[in-house]
Amino acid sequence: MSDHIISFITFTPLFGALVFTVSNFFEQKHIEKDIKKHLKKYNDTLASLVSIGATLLPLTLLVYWIFGAKTGLIQLPTMETTKWIDSFSMNYEVGIDGFNILPALLIVVLFPVLMAFEKDKGINFRGIASLLLILETSLLGALFSQNLFLLFFFWMFSSVPLCFLIGLWGGNERGDAAFKTMIYSSVGNALFFAALILIYHYSLDSLAPPSFSFGALQNNHLRDKTFTFFGRELNVSRLAFWLLCVGLVLRAPLWPAHSWFLRISEQAKSTVFITFPAVVFPVLMCIFIRVSYQIFPQTLYEASRLIFIAGGLSSIFGVLGALTQTEIRKIIAYLCLSEFGLIVLGFASFNEMAVVGIILQMFSFGISIGGLGILLGIFLDRVVDHNNPKRPEEGISGLVHVVPWFSLMFAFFICSLLGFPGFSGFIGNSLILFGSFSRYLWSLVLLGFILLFFMYCLFSIYRRIFFGEALGFNKNVFDLSSKEKAYLIPLVGTSLLLGVYPKPLLELIKPTVMQYMAQVLK
Repeated sequence: MSDHIISFITFTPLFGALVFTVSNFFEQKHIEKDIKKHLKKYNDTLASLVSIGATLLPLTLLVYWIFGAKTGLIQLPTMETTKWIDSFSMNYEVGIDGFNILPALLIVVLFPVLMAFEKDKGINFRGIASLLLILETSLLGALFSQNLFLLFFFWMFSSVPLCFLIGLWGGNERGDAAFKTMIYSSVGNALFFAALILIYHYSLDSLAPPSFSFGALQNNHLRDKTFTFFGRELNVSRLAFWLLCVGLVLRAPLWPAHSWFLRISEQAKSTVFITFPAVVFPVLMCIFIRVSYQIFPQTLYEASRLIFIAGGLSSIFGVLGALTQTEIRKIIAYLCLSEFGLIVLGFASFNEMAVVGIILQMFSFGISIGGLGILLGIFLDRVVDHNNPKRPEEGISGLVHVVPWFSLMFAFFICSLLGFPGFSGFIGNSLILFGSFSRYLWSLVLLGFILLFFMYCLFSIYRRIFFGEALGFNKNVFDLSSKEKAYLIPLVGTSLLLGVYPKPLLELIKPTVMQYMAQVLK
């Protein structure tokens, strides 16, 4: 099994989704009421077992790989290669290295928690679980891909379950949110594909045989290639790079292409909304770093100042937008814009410490915002009095006196997001600050400004809702159950462990980052 461990990690969730589909098919085939009743009960039990197994098995296998890599039992990096469309170099090439290990770990840690939360709610669980499992496979496939065409295949496919998750369950205008998301995703995927065509076509005379493999494309073959378009000479590397950038930005919650994300924050289920900042953006950022470092190193270095400015503007816009909002969902959405701008800003510094920091920070932020998103879902379902449909959380205060465990968990994830010492965010933010300062001296002022406003926004939410006299909430509210504590505590433990002792994971990340940085700076 160790020879195909990456494939087992990637496709186990998809197999679980197929089991759901087959069981639902047989349930619909039976007409007799008694048989149908028993079959539905059996399928509900099966759904619980499959959802647990299909999400916990990838987690187990990836943790096994990490221990194997640390002890020398597994070689780093681990690669799998199988012929697929071999005549056109579209092969199944996947690998785990120090660069994608943390985002992959984030996915396999977070999806079982999201699944447990949806199972606990018990509403439309089988449909939501099937789409979440398909999404998990597509994101893991995009992360592990070492072939550009295979990467595009998985990345494009990930937009399908996301749009269905938005459109099928959520607010009254969820269809509009899903449509807007699909439009942005489709245009972004089309631009990505245009970049892929340019890369392949203009590599034909440099590579023998032509290839989509990152290993073959990483020697900067496109740097001096040009073509004429309507009488204007264009550089292939620059054009393909910017097509890739814009294509990915349209699917990222980044200013100025962020309106679809704000719409999702209003209309989608909490678990669906939170998948974008928690797991989709880290995968997107890893795709951008891998492709740009390996295929466009010189172009990336030339564009670094523009990327830095774009990240800074997104961060500033995010915190200023959060200050104008009163609804929790929108405040969190704007703070996500700011955080992602901060990550882009650190990436553009081209410093080894900063790049290691953003990989660690994406993991930390994903864990923290994932936990906060689950608590937000509990808050909206259980605490809020929905007689006020426009701003149902308005007027709520004093929750710390009524739901102490909920209040404690909420405070924990806020502290983790802010990067307090002892939490995982502290290490990631510190590395980004130190690394960015080495190239852009004034970045420290900007980053400090962003983090201070981050702190003000989150603590303002907490003070308004949790302190003061107990008012405005549902009278039937109750604190976190034992099940809810059970699937939130692993997120708490992960954040604390990484905040106190990040050394094992940093040692896995650093060699790969150094290798990528050498390609850009040589």
